[in-house]
Amino acid sequence: MKIHHIGYLVKDVEKAAKAAEVLGFVLCSDMVYDSDRRIRIVFMENEGYRIELVQPDRDSEIYPLMKRYKNSPYHICYDIESEEMNAAIERLSEQKFALFKAPSRAVALDGDVAFLMSPDIGMVELVKR
Repeated sequence: MKIHHIGYLVKDVEKAAKAAEVLGFVLCSDMVYDSDRRIRIVFMENEGYRIELVQPDRDSEIYPLMKRYKNSPYHICYDIESEEMNAAIERLSEQKFALFKAPSRAVALDGDVAFLMSPDIGMVELVKR
């Protein structure tokens, strides 16, 4: 699987974007509001590396993660273009990855995503575009 991006949980996506610019990242998307997940998202790149800045609303299901992670990376997203989503989930489940969030549409990625948790590596996201 190819890495698509590293997701950063942030309190303020605009402030985080300015800080990432200092590190050489440039915006590669407009800010998108995902009303289903109640999050603001922007993608940035630096020499082929892509990050996703994610700012949850207070009523977002991922807002509680702010207490645990604060402003920090919290998932790695893998592009599964050559594999079906359910097959990838099943394959990872056999390796002790637990499905955390069932596949659903992600407006910022124009594709379906699923989130899994591993006791050894933490949260991963799968994207099928």
